[in-house]
Amino acid sequence: MPRKKATVAPRTNWLLLVAACLAVTAIAYWQYSSTVATPNSSAPRTLTIAAPAAAVATPAAPTGVAAPARVKDNASARTTKAPATRTPATKARATAPPSKTAPSVGRHDPPAATTVERENPLPAPAPAAPKSRAETYEAAARISLQKRDYDQAREHIDAALGHGGKAVFTVIHDHSRGNFETDDPKATCVGELTIVANEVRFEPREGGDRFSANWSDVRDAGGNKFFGSGRGGFHVSINAGGKYKNFNLAPESKEKAEAKVILDLLNSYIRGADRTK
Repeated sequence: MPRKKATVAPRTNWLLLVAACLAVTAIAYWQYSSTVATPNSSAPRTLTIAAPAAAVATPAAPTGVAAPARVKDNASARTTKAPATRTPATKARATAPPSKTAPSVGRHDPPAATTVERENPLPAPAPAAPKSRAETYEAAARISLQKRDYDQAREHIDAALGHGGKAVFTVIHDHSRGNFETDDPKATCVGELTIVANEVRFEPREGGDRFSANWSDVRDAGGNKFFGSGRGGFHVSINAGGKYKNFNLAPESKEKAEAKVILDLLNSYIRGADRTK
């Protein structure tokens, strides 16, 4: 019997020691639970580990897009519990009205000027009207006359008349008897002698001396033998309505070769005129 008591006593002590440890553990767990459950209590928060100030900041999410959840430190995740009633920052951002100046994510609107150009395009310039063949030959004839290339000028004039155009010569009209007194401004005037298929006409640049006649009314055209003969002077006689008139003319260039081109054209139309009308 004395040996059995000695065996029971150590076991009892061991059980008491285990019970004491469990009690201490239960008290410590209770204190720890109270500290975590009431974050606003005055108990010391020795177990909370704050994140360093220099931690990498999570980039702000664009307007209308939920921000990714911030990764917490492992120690903070184990020791800190967020209140259940806390409003997430991403929800506040989602409900906030979008800024008027901030561009929308994903939109690529063209500039306003481009939109205006699409809605109100500028009118295309009108194409220049091409010259007729007659006008082309007339222009070439003027250039040839200025160069005093009268053979080439005659070819261009014939081509222009053949396409319904005209022949134009700059001439001097003498107001006297054909002296072409250039010293007296009232003695002469300068104008254009125009030859077309059905008539011949003279239009002065200044003054009122002018004439126009059908080919059937033109009686004669020839060179002057005396007055103005040295500068290619010629005359045109018209009998229209029973009134006879004679006009003394000369090319402004004072070239006899140009006068010959003019007289050849005049006589070709005079000979071909129908005088039966």
